[in-house]
Amino acid sequence: MRVLDFAAGAGGKSLALASAMQNRGEIVAHDSSPSRLRQLGPRAARAGAAIIRPLGEIPRGSFDRVLIDSPCSGTGTWRRQPELRWRIAPKRLAELTALQDDLLAQGAALVCPGGRLIYATCSLLPCENQDRIARFLSRHAGFAVLDAASVWRAAAGTAPPPGMERFFAATPLRTGTDGFFTAILERLAKG
Repeated sequence: MRVLDFAAGAGGKSLALASAMQNRGEIVAHDSSPSRLRQLGPRAARAGAAIIRPLGEIPRGSFDRVLIDSPCSGTGTWRRQPELRWRIAPKRLAELTALQDDLLAQGAALVCPGGRLIYATCSLLPCENQDRIARFLSRHAGFAVLDAASVWRAAAGTAPPPGMERFFAATPLRTGTDGFFTAILERLAKG
């Protein structure tokens, strides 16, 4: 499998993916910040993750999976960092949603037919989550939402965890965790 970690940061998700993939296949870790991405090489070497390739520029080709753990308001972390609620302003939220739309569009262009685009935030706000997916689908007819609970059942063979339905929406009240959102979109195969 060929996987793109599109907003890789320092590579924590890439390292977890390499482990889950049993160090087979290819993971391209892309981030627009060279300083964050530089940390990944040494971390991958220490972990023995030989399938990760850090890449500063937007990659070419297509991928079976494109993961976008998008920059967001971080409202899902407010229970641990309550001071953050006073740092988010409407202007910043508008900038973030525009960035999220842009990342979704860029990531979608890199998903192969039958491949998946996975969008995640640590936000509780519908404007950063469900609204972004609705807007994306209105502009990308070649994608459809996959039911997260069904994907979980097929992959894990167990009942899905709390918060996992059409999307995965974790909240402190519902799951006892930070807030987190994930949507799984599939590029429809060409007919």
